[in-house]
Amino acid sequence: MRAHYTIVLLGTLASLLRTSRASGVMSRSGCLCTYDQPCWPSAAVFSQLESQLSQPLIYPRPTASPCYPPSHPSGNCTDVITNFNDGNWRASRPGSLELANFETYMFPNGTIDACFLNTTITGKCGQGSVPVIGVDARSVADIQAAITFAVEHNLKLVVKNTGHDFIGRSTARGAFVVWTHNMKNITYDAAFVPQGVPGETYEAITLGAGVQWREAYLAANEHGRMMVGGVSAGASIGAAGGWLTGGGHSVLLSPSYGLGVDNALEISVVLSTGEYLITNEYQNSDLFWALRGGGGSTYGIVTSVTYRTYPAVPFKVWSYQANTTNSSVLPELFEGLLRYQTQFTDEGLGGFGGITNQGITFLYFGPNMTNETLTRTTQPWLNFVQSLAPYGVVSSSETYDFTWTYVIDQFLYNNGPSGGGYVLVTSRMLSRDTLANHTSQIAQALMNCSASFNTVAGGRVSQFGADSAGLNPAWRKAVIEAVCAASWDEDTPSSGIRDTIQQFRGWIQAIHDAAPNDCAYLNEASPFEIDWQKAFFGAHYARLKSIKDKYDPYRLPSSFSDKDFDCLVLIDVLHKLVEQRGSLTLCHHHPAPCRRRVPSSSLISLTFPGLIAFVYSYHVRNPRPIPAVASWCSDSHRPRHALPPSLGVGDRIGEGDCELVLDVLPPDLAEVAFEKMRKEVAWNVMYHRGGEVPRLVAVEGEVAADGSFPIYRHPADESPALRPFSPTVSLIREHVQQVLDHPVNHVLIQHYRSGGDYISEHSDKTIDIVRESKVVNVSLGAQRIMTLRMKRDSAPNAGQGGVPRPSQKIPLPHNSMFVLGLETNAKWLHAINHDKRPIQHKSPEEQFMNGERISLTFRHIGTFLSGDESRIYGQGTKGKTHEDARPVVNGTEEAAKLLEAFGKENQQSEFDWDAVYGEGSDVLHFTLRDG
Repeated sequence: MRAHYTIVLLGTLASLLRTSRASGVMSRSGCLCTYDQPCWPSAAVFSQLESQLSQPLIYPRPTASPCYPPSHPSGNCTDVITNFNDGNWRASRPGSLELANFETYMFPNGTIDACFLNTTITGKCGQGSVPVIGVDARSVADIQAAITFAVEHNLKLVVKNTGHDFIGRSTARGAFVVWTHNMKNITYDAAFVPQGVPGETYEAITLGAGVQWREAYLAANEHGRMMVGGVSAGASIGAAGGWLTGGGHSVLLSPSYGLGVDNALEISVVLSTGEYLITNEYQNSDLFWALRGGGGSTYGIVTSVTYRTYPAVPFKVWSYQANTTNSSVLPELFEGLLRYQTQFTDEGLGGFGGITNQGITFLYFGPNMTNETLTRTTQPWLNFVQSLAPYGVVSSSETYDFTWTYVIDQFLYNNGPSGGGYVLVTSRMLSRDTLANHTSQIAQALMNCSASFNTVAGGRVSQFGADSAGLNPAWRKAVIEAVCAASWDEDTPSSGIRDTIQQFRGWIQAIHDAAPNDCAYLNEASPFEIDWQKAFFGAHYARLKSIKDKYDPYRLPSSFSDKDFDCLVLIDVLHKLVEQRGSLTLCHHHPAPCRRRVPSSSLISLTFPGLIAFVYSYHVRNPRPIPAVASWCSDSHRPRHALPPSLGVGDRIGEGDCELVLDVLPPDLAEVAFEKMRKEVAWNVMYHRGGEVPRLVAVEGEVAADGSFPIYRHPADESPALRPFSPTVSLIREHVQQVLDHPVNHVLIQHYRSGGDYISEHSDKTIDIVRESKVVNVSLGAQRIMTLRMKRDSAPNAGQGGVPRPSQKIPLPHNSMFVLGLETNAKWLHAINHDKRPIQHKSPEEQFMNGERISLTFRHIGTFLSGDESRIYGQGTKGKTHEDARPVVNGTEEAAKLLEAFGKENQQSEFDWDAVYGEGSDVLHFTLRDG
């Protein structure tokens, strides 16, 4: 959510060249010129620049300067005191940053140059890290003039819109600044056409570089539209710059509508060469790709962005709090919350919350969500918390119906302070794997730093391709963002700041150790991030570097050597604080020391999502140790592949495309999964041909942002209602997908309550199963025997002279997974037969869990049902695409025809799929039962 303005080459626009990229002009050498050096231009030279601009030059001063004599004419001290924590007020001042520590400067000896609000600390107002002069840019021409001047005089140049840059890129001591805040152009277009894209239109809005999200939301709202954007108190962050180039998430809309990078249609940019380009999917597409999440301060100055808009919809707002005075139950409570996040985000719930030393609190937003969906999504979590009531957990929950206008009014414009603190932040985008398999470790790391979290991924975010934008591809596997923040007071000495940094780095290490493969959110990042290339850019790092090389051939960063593309990340910041040194020498392409030095602690200011104001108070200041909690899985756990003994035919299972996997789940999960599923899963009685089938069933699956979900049809009178993956089933699914080479989006769960429950001989019906995929069955609880028997037409000699059809018996022990290939499914029938043996004749494995068994049959389904269950589309239907969805059919002649086709698949090994299923069927239920 946090933003910094997009700036070329880590803030070194001083190195930009107006000439063509192809001209071959040499890059500058040596250190960039700053105000304290003889190379700094004279007032007369600056006046020549001013004559080329649309506005007079600006002379930024620190925020609190009006409180010191002689008072600066830009305001008075009363204004400063009143508005010191107001993010919008700070954004309107060229010398103010979102957080006050960005305005300070620490010398190597620990002396701090600053202009503190408390005038008694030093008694004087120093310039700190605030630039001394700059351009109030109102147009592309202003920006180009500023770049040309900076290049000619070798100036250190930074770019600022609102100052919401929480790793220091929008300011620098003694620098020349381009202030884009007044580029406020907003254009709504109901039929926007990206350049070079004839015939393709969008309802879109184009925002100039200085537009803030509060202004963007209001403009879109005038047309009954909403848009994915940043969230902070007052919606003060910039909408067309660093928020987008860092990825751009929204706690209100991202799980339902994607990230900023997923909704940008066109970006205009001034390059380091001075060229002005318009980028989109159809022209300069590689740069467009890189600008969408590939890091700000790198490729050029963004001058405008065009975003897709959406019809404004009503919201469900769900507020929840769970408290306890029993500290021993807190880890279990928080672990549970983490595990349920995947289900929340996949249903489209976005929001934020945090941990206190007495519990958890959060607020979720469900755009266009129905009461039924909200209840279905949240009830398993509520049940889980209720199970902790005997341990002293007390919870409360409220649900509200709000309009989009009310949401942005109440949760953005009317929210509390958003700036003025001294804060350090680190973030981690927790993946599905981390939440499923490393819950305990990450929970402890986050509890140690009193973390808060933002539910901004999963859902729609995960549905975009990993390579659809320059964004770190790990985002597409993420579910929530965890944030840890540290702070210090204005009068804290440099030694105290360093102590805070030391503790903060310990938190980062613990989080990294718990989730080493997860990424960080670049807009809420830490200058101490471990393995930053992987954390910020992941597998896209090399391609992003090549794009930078293409559009900036002169290699003009002002930070450290760019040979490893360091300039793509944190401008001067990554090494400003490394090893807690007082300063870092910055030279361009030269290892020798130079006069300019950059402070460490003065530039450590990372903020936190504005809606969670308590981070600035309780959470930041009250880290606490917690008891160790059990890990969900061991890093050394590996499933074992096995061939059951005495199959009865040959040495392979079926047609050789099957396998039995033992110990598929890690021990800790396998031990508790049965009981957890017994409670979490919504069990149903199912009917076939009017009779109750001898087992309980449930259906769960992946529900899309629009409510659609996969549907697997088989001979039951009426299919059970599909629910989103419950927490434990979701964990099991992740392990299943690690064994397979394809995803699974649907599971049929069956509870065999005793040996008397069974499933008759059959073949899986493949009309809806993605072709070339496999079907897997995970067994938990008592061991049962699965029988495979060849179909009659696969065993031509069977039945002659009493010769039986070939069969195989496959024991399915606890924590095993049977992988069924579709060739075996075509030629063999499979069943779990009625086991009539008395208990004394059963093995301990067969008596496990009192003889009860839960099986989970996971499939990759290519047929889908609309959220209201009225329309059907996909592989197994007549309407093959979402756009061609057709009304469902229930209990008609078409249902009888599909049942006949199912019968053929049961009987025929040489089954002509295209002839029987190719046309498709729109049947949902075969018989509708009364009640």
